Amino acid sequence: MAKSNKEIAYKMIRDRIINGHLKPGQSITEERLSRDLDMSRTPVREALIRLQFEDLVRIIDNKGATIMEITPVDIAEIFQLRLLVEPYAAKTCVEFIDREKLEKMKRQLENIVPSDLSNTVPGELGTSLYEVHDLHHLIIQSAGNRRLTKWLGTLQSQILWTLNPERKIPGRIERSIAEHLNIINALLEGNGNLAEKRMREHLESNMADLLDVGNYKYLFQSS
Repeated sequence: MAKSNKEIAYKMIRDRIINGHLKPGQSITEERLSRDLDMSRTPVREALIRLQFEDLVRIIDNKGATIMEITPVDIAEIFQLRLLVEPYAAKTCVEFIDREKLEKMKRQLENIVPSDLSNTVPGELGTSLYEVHDLHHLIIQSAGNRRLTKWLGTLQSQILWTLNPERKIPGRIERSIAEHLNIINALLEGNGNLAEKRMREHLESNMADLLDVGNYKYLFQSS
């Protein structure tokens, strides 16, 4: 089934925010977005309303919208929520997760060249970022909790929004790949307790890097 214009508009604007093409604090208007996306203003307006619900934009009456800033509080809150549920999901999904998909992800991760991802032209969201994050999605889906899957789905945009800049942190990509491989190996071993531990270690490491004062200023406050 073909996607509706409002779904296309939502995805295109969302991706531009996540990949940094539309920058935090930047003002945008329905008229300008409509021209850029070559579609009418109605689907653009509906997309912006949806993105406001996801806390990616703030709509200002009669003035358009502004891309939200990423604050340390945003990062901390997102990771605190993830730490509550993702280690649990990693532990409980062991019996159900598709091991063929895990093996495929393992090969993909082992073949990622960190410099290729870190040198991605700003504004381009490399598929490698999605490949890395696909492991989290697979774990959540495999945990067998429909409400958990739906709830975390509402956070996906914000999760990717905060994670995309991390490729610029020296050594972060290498750490992230190693941490994801540790999670995969624990799952392939069928060790739920170890998978839970490895997921928690990964999330804590990721949060610490993003909240490091120097990294935060470089990633989110540089002009």
